[in-house]
Amino acid sequence: MKINSLLASVALLACTTTFAQERLDLAACNASKPAASVNISPSTKAGEYVVKAVFTDLITSAVLARPIMIAAAGKPARIEIGSESGTVIRFTVEVSLDGRNATYVSEILKAGKIDSSHSITLSLVGA
Repeated sequence: MKINSLLASVALLACTTTFAQERLDLAACNASKPAASVNISPSTKAGEYVVKAVFTDLITSAVLARPIMIAAAGKPARIEIGSESGTVIRFTVEVSLDGRNATYVSEILKAGKIDSSHSITLSLVGA
């Protein structure tokens, strides 16, 4: 991972491992209207799921972040990307114990206050 005057803070809950994070352009993130695209699929290890997200700017289509993490069924996995004084993307995923569905919450914080929040429950077909 190459860091060019970037700051990225990652907060993880128990049983969660983040194994990839591409560059984050905080200047673009601070001025953006973020959108999320999420993919959740079974891991090679039973009871774990690979969560891949892409956060883009709705106005410019620029990619802001591409976090990838492992979520254990029944336990929330969380990542925060950004700068406390600017914009933070807070992303939480919880896959049900039976692996049939997952809920994710995407929050955008600006200067420490929630600017937007979205919660979606997905059916994991074929999981």
